[in-house]
Amino acid sequence: MLLRLNRPVCLSNSIRPVALPTRCPRQGEQCVVSGWGLVAEFKNVKLPNTLHCANISILPTTSCNTDYRGQVTDTMVCAGVEGGGTDSCEGDSGGPLVCGGALQGIVSWGDVPCDTTTKPGVYTKVCKYLGWIRDVMGNPMG
Repeated sequence: MLLRLNRPVCLSNSIRPVALPTRCPRQGEQCVVSGWGLVAEFKNVKLPNTLHCANISILPTTSCNTDYRGQVTDTMVCAGVEGGGTDSCEGDSGGPLVCGGALQGIVSWGDVPCDTTTKPGVYTKVCKYLGWIRDVMGNPMG
């Protein structure tokens, strides 16, 4: 889903646009994922009232497909910390994966519970949808 707003957004220090990518993400590329989702297993945990960010990197699709039994397609990208670590979690879905200042991924799915898994997060690979994004943005009736 791509939203078209009726009026421009007022930019500020806390509201900024992100660039669309000019290429697909590269294995090993450093990225930042951010969101308002859970920071621990969801039993009796409140959602945070501050935005959380994690430094992660693009991981090989082959190893990700080993973790997820071949469910990762060419329209997805895996990112995380090799061997496990901080990553996106429940409530972060739809949030940005920014690499080199460009939106390379959108939080999609992963293993649960996310705070103890060694598996990476799976993101929608934005570069695979650039044509569609441009078509929708260029169509006033979108």
